[in-house]
Amino acid sequence: MKVEFQVLQTSDINKLLIGVIDFIVKQYEAKSRIAVLAPTGLAKQLDESLWQEGADSFIPHHCAISSREYNQYKNIPILITDNLFITTGFDVLINIMDVAVDPTRVKVKELKEFVYQEEQALISSRKKYVYYKKHDLNINTSKK
Repeated sequence: MKVEFQVLQTSDINKLLIGVIDFIVKQYEAKSRIAVLAPTGLAKQLDESLWQEGADSFIPHHCAISSREYNQYKNIPILITDNLFITTGFDVLINIMDVAVDPTRVKVKELKEFVYQEEQALISSRKKYVYYKKHDLNINTSKK
């Protein structure tokens, strides 16, 4: 699994979400299957934003944040969830949780970590970076 940290030059959570949505749109256009791992509140915000993109740019997705929703729509190209254990098998996993993804438990081709300039987010991003380094993962960093 390759890991990329995309460092955003903002402390605004809404700009973080815009960055995630832009990345989702590009990956969807490239025919990638994407899972987004997010806290419940952010998962709901992403879900609402993807629904509001408009009829011409609608992106099929499913937001699964409760146990009864976890196994619905298994072939959906974009899954937004708060449950790490249903993200295996996607091409790209976007992690905006505060904890690292265990590469022995989740199998994806690429892990994308979005970093924004909020103190707690920076602390957790540093911890995730160290965790991935300890697991000998190939890590790239880009700034936007």
